[in-house]
Amino acid sequence: MHNSLVRELVQAGRRTSCLGLTNGKMGIVIALFHYGRLYGEQSCEEIAGELLDEVCERLDYSISAFGRYRL
Repeated sequence: MHNSLVRELVQAGRRTSCLGLTNGKMGIVIALFHYGRLYGEQSCEEIAGELLDEVCERLDYSISAFGRYRL
């Protein structure tokens, strides 16, 4: 990882507790996966995978995405 922006994203992804797409780990995961695939940086993809595992571990599956109606 030679790009300073990528290094900052990795640090932010490890630091934040927010899971969101726009301001949290999920957005960082997508950016790192995309960067890793675009530039052949396997280390970025590996870190993105680790962060995605963290997101999945912290998801609350008891809450429905459709409000009070559970599927």
